[in-house]
Amino acid sequence: MTWIDNLKFWLKNHNFAWRFKLTVCLPIFSVLVLIDWATKIAVQFSMDQDPTGIDPHRFLPHFLKLDYMINPGSAYGANASNAGLAIGLATLVTIIALVIFIFANDKKWLIAIVFILSGSFANLLARAWAPVVSGGDYQGQKGGVIDFLVWDFKILNSDNYVFNLADVWVNIGVIILIIDLIIEIILYFNAAYHQKHLNQFRDVENHLIKRMRTINQKVNSPEPSLVIDEKPVVTIKNQSGNTNKKEQRAMEKSQKMREKQNGKNNSN
Repeated sequence: MTWIDNLKFWLKNHNFAWRFKLTVCLPIFSVLVLIDWATKIAVQFSMDQDPTGIDPHRFLPHFLKLDYMINPGSAYGANASNAGLAIGLATLVTIIALVIFIFANDKKWLIAIVFILSGSFANLLARAWAPVVSGGDYQGQKGGVIDFLVWDFKILNSDNYVFNLADVWVNIGVIILIIDLIIEIILYFNAAYHQKHLNQFRDVENHLIKRMRTINQKVNSPEPSLVIDEKPVVTIKNQSGNTNKKEQRAMEKSQKMREKQNGKNNSN
């Protein structure tokens, strides 16, 4: 069989878990994308752009602020001067997430992947209808994405990062992946630990079984028996097949006494 035949066979017999994906993952995907788009549209029509990020609106004190701006680049504003590259990278990430989602069949991994795919897809398509940058270094640039959330606390310069809900979905998906990975590692080492002790128990069990078989063979072996040959010579064989000398001499004396007794009987 060629590799193409092997691939066809694998695709034909692979468990794609379509039922779980259609009944659970697809609704999650749809809801997450719609929520992200709804918030971006609401921000677009209710707030003014703040390209410099100097006029945020406090939303949840000491937790979250609102600051509407257009990010023409990728995450953390990377490739902001090259919108085409940013869109290309976003498209590549979305395609990779989609392919993984199609072929994955483990439910716990699928939930993580669907969060990542939802965020990536929502941001990618939102670039198609997002307005142009209205000020700053990238004024008039198209193809950006609407960001409007800012942390209202300072941990590793968190207050300088502007994001949207699609970014939150991606981060949630990554966190779920990390949790799943930790669980898998714990289960692996736990299984290896129990397998090691199970093997040790089986070794002891096999040793005991061998000992029991040896004991049973000795217990069930025939008792020492009296064997008289035609000469006549009387021998007694013990369990190992060797003649016991004391018992042999005793039997010879007994044989002689029988012969004498038989001689007397014949003379009478």
